Amino acid sequence: MTVALPTTASDWKTGFTNLNGVLVSKDGNTLYAGSSGKITFLNPSSGAVIKEIDGSAAGSDLPPLSSTIIDIEESIFGNYLIVTDSHRVALVNLDTEAVTTMVGDQSAAGMIDAIGSAARFNNPRGIGVAKDGRIVYICDYDNVVIRRVIAEK
Repeated sequence: MTVALPTTASDWKTGFTNLNGVLVSKDGNTLYAGSSGKITFLNPSSGAVIKEIDGSAAGSDLPPLSSTIIDIEESIFGNYLIVTDSHRVALVNLDTEAVTTMVGDQSAAGMIDAIGSAARFNNPRGIGVAKDGRIVYICDYDNVVIRRVIAEK
């Protein structure tokens, strides 16, 4: 079945390197774009860059964001984004711009169920957050499995 909608696709915003994920904020005022080791905040009406976060802010885990940000999701636990980054899932604090590891280790692939950075993922790519925000589902791409993380507030 084909659904015909009155839509037009166009090159709305260009100039990214390795663009891998986009998310519109819940209030509709910001578009987050993950690419090349940074998250770019854009005005969804004009395309103007508001700011960029690369994970080098004080309080961030090291290493900062890699070049493979694949997915972005909003968190209900305050002003955070959840991002997949190499072999980890990280939280980006939108107030301080600090990036901290939620689960996994950016430099170590694998398949280990564990807490925090002891857990291992192999190229997590998709994020789904349950309605209550406590449960995060992650597509562990190269392990071909959906992982479930229960977030503690």
